[in-house]
Order: sequence, then C-alpha cells, then structure tokens
Amino acid sequence: MILGGIKNKIDLRDRGLKLGSAIDIPDTYIPDWSKYQKYYQGQQPACGAHAGSYIKTIQESIESGVKPNFSPRFLWNEIKKIDNYPIEVGTDMRSILKVLSNRGICDASLLPNDVELSFKEYANANITQEMLDNAHPRIIDSYGFVRNWSFESLKSYIYTFKAVLLLLYVDDAWFRSISPTFTNRLYGHFVVAAGFDEGGIYVLDSTERDFTRSVKYIRKKYLPFIREVGTATDANNTIVSKHLEIIKLLQKVVQIYYKLLNK
Repeated sequence: MILGGIKNKIDLRDRGLKLGSAIDIPDTYIPDWSKYQKYYQGQQPACGAHAGSYIKTIQESIESGVKPNFSPRFLWNEIKKIDNYPIEVGTDMRSILKVLSNRGICDASLLPNDVELSFKEYANANITQEMLDNAHPRIIDSYGFVRNWSFESLKSYIYTFKAVLLLLYVDDAWFRSISPTFTNRLYGHFVVAAGFDEGGIYVLDSTERDFTRSVKYIRKKYLPFIREVGTATDANNTIVSKHLEIIKLLQKVVQIYYKLLNK
C-alpha cells in the first residue's frame, strides 16, 4: 500500500490555532457515519486528497443536510500543481488546506475517482472550467495548524470544527482493522478525525475497499503517533465560540452584581 503523507516544511506564515474555553465539550461525540460519503484511494498515493474530501463532505453534510459526493481526483490534481512533490510520493497538510481554501472541490460526477488509473493518469486529469466553477462555492473560510495538542484539546477541535486533519505514523497493522495498533513509524498517512469518546478518537480513512472499515478507532494510548494536526476553520463556529464567551462573561458580571446587592 502506497501512502502519501509528508510533514509540512516550516513556514512562519502558518496560522496557529487556539480555542477558548467557552464551549462545553461532551465526553462522547459520535456522528451518524451513514450521512458521510466514504472514499477509497486504492493504490494511489493520494490519502491527502481523500482526507480533504472528507473534510468538505462533513462540512457540507452538516450545513445542507445532504450527502455530497466529491472528487478526490480533482483535489489531487490541484494539489500537485502547487506542492512541488513528485506524484508518487504524496503531499503535505498545508497544500491540502491551501487548495481547499483557494479552489474548493468539485462533484465526483464531473471527475469520477478512478483509482485504477496509473499515478500519472490520475494526477493529470483535464480540469475544465465547469469543474472549477462547480468547486468554487465549496472553498473553506480559512485554515490553521495546532502547535501542541493533547487528547482533551483534540476533542475540543473535533467538537468545534467537526473535521480535523491528522497526519499519522502508521504501519501494516493499520490496514483491514477498525481498531488498529501502532508499533512502527513506517508510513505517513492522512485521515480526518470526526468523533471521540472517553477512550480515543474516531477517524475517517480512505485505505479500505470495504467501507465498513472506513471508520477507525484510535485508542488514546496511540495518540503519540499523530505527527501533525490541522483543520479548516468555519466562520460560523468561530462566531458561536465568541458569542458563548461573551455570554459567559455577562453571566459572571450578573453574578457579581447580585452578590453586591445581597451584601
């Protein structure tokens, strides 16, 4: 299995993400996975494009209530125009999110995800103006990277943004398992974290032809195998977070006021 996950090069222009403490995070958050289209990369080194497709699928499913089917191949072609890596070695997190913020992603009906093609054919599709026009309304508002993370902070990002991009170190135990183990750092692999419980996180994966194994569970003890964390930020979530912070501040002011009155 060829996987395509490369660590970002240092760029001081990258935006770091931090969340406030306004939102109460539940112990368990598990979405209805049946609402999300599943993606399969075959032997293509395009896990990054498939993970990016999952991000937009989750966003659009939540916003519109429909089950969109996007084109990882479109995203991959646009990524390979900017990432400066050979087509056979994958991509980095910055390039995935940058393309989503500048180009968006088009419907699979306009560019089917034919993973049986050669690497060269898959990465050299004829991207038409119709595809670009169709993709543009799906651009993300902005994106950023998490500098330091813990299990609790990952839960906060997942609950706030609903889809968090992870670059993992995996080995052969990753495949054909819904609860993989981690021992060796053999491959870089992109997935999207989209749920959690008290023991770990749930991720959407693109390496399984059998879609019943597309949702994998990473136990908390294996989180050190996460190499990088980033996410597409949603303006609505940011606004909600700020509103909740204001509400909590006003509540504190009211509490202080009543305490003063009762003295």
